[in-house]
Amino acid sequence: VQINLIKSDLFENIHNKYDLIAFNPPCGNKNSSRLGMFLRNAVKCVPYYERFTLLIGRILYGKFKLKLVSEFLQQCKENLNMDKGMIVLLLHNIELSPMAELLKEKHFEIVSRYPVTKMAKAVFAKPQQ
Repeated sequence: VQINLIKSDLFENIHNKYDLIAFNPPCGNKNSSRLGMFLRNAVKCVPYYERFTLLIGRILYGKFKLKLVSEFLQQCKENLNMDKGMIVLLLHNIELSPMAELLKEKHFEIVSRYPVTKMAKAVFAKPQQ
C-alpha cells in the first residue's frame, strides 16, 4: 500500500483524486487559542467552574470548527473519487451531533463511527449518490 502525505491549507496543494481523505480539524484559531489559555488559567484559579469553562470553550471553538469543516466538505468533493471515495473526520464526542447535521446538509452519509479515545471518534462518511 502506498500512502502519500501532503501538507496543504485544506486542498490548496491537492491536484489529484483520492479514495480516502482524512481530516483532523484543529480546535480553534489564534483568537480561540487565546481564549483557551484564558479559560485554562481561570480553571486553575476557580476549579469548581471547570465544567462551565469547558462548555463555554467548546461552544466558541465549535463555531470555528463548523465553518472549517463546512469548507472542507465543500472543497473535498473536487478531490475525492465520488463513486468509491470516503472521508474520515476526527471529532470530539460533543461535536458529533452538529457535525452529523452538517454532513447531511453537504450530502454526505455517515457510514460508521469508530472510537479513537474516550472522548473522540473517527467518523467515516461517503458522498450521497
